[in-house]
Amino acid sequence: MTNLPDTLYRAVSGNSVESHLNGNFWFRSHASFRIDGDKNEGVGSHLMKDGIESKDVSDDFPVQPAYFMCFSESPKGSQACGRSDHRILRLRNPDCFLKAIKSRLPESSFVVVKWIKIEYTKQDLLEDWNPSATFHRKFHCKFPEFASEREWRLQIQFMHSFHIMNDDLRFHWRSFGQTFFDIV
Repeated sequence: MTNLPDTLYRAVSGNSVESHLNGNFWFRSHASFRIDGDKNEGVGSHLMKDGIESKDVSDDFPVQPAYFMCFSESPKGSQACGRSDHRILRLRNPDCFLKAIKSRLPESSFVVVKWIKIEYTKQDLLEDWNPSATFHRKFHCKFPEFASEREWRLQIQFMHSFHIMNDDLRFHWRSFGQTFFDIV
């Protein structure tokens, strides 16, 4: 894995600033981001260059549900994906943040918590793609036009199959956020 920076940044708006500082965290599903505008978020389906569509049946019904929180390597990268009313939060020591989140979740055989560095290699037409690469494309890749975000994701993935009931995974850990976040 690419080296995780010592500091990451997150654009938030409205009451989300206080929520983060008070330890109220929302991890969102890929489907949630598709609703908000990125139609290819978490989508493994693709069109082959020969015109054949390769359909990923788990695009809308994930076999192993994943939720994530987005960060950027720089304040500027966070602003690239946000609105003008966003405030920037700094996450100090992302690795310790991951460990703290992980310690509050069920055993590791059921839940995997990890940092993912987004690659900007997603394409519309592909030469050849196998199931492993389709999975990688779904969870680790975005289109090159998003490259200014320089995005990292803290992802919580459930390793057993079950149907998710909503697009948000919410945690409320009082004052936990002040340990890791401050306002830029």
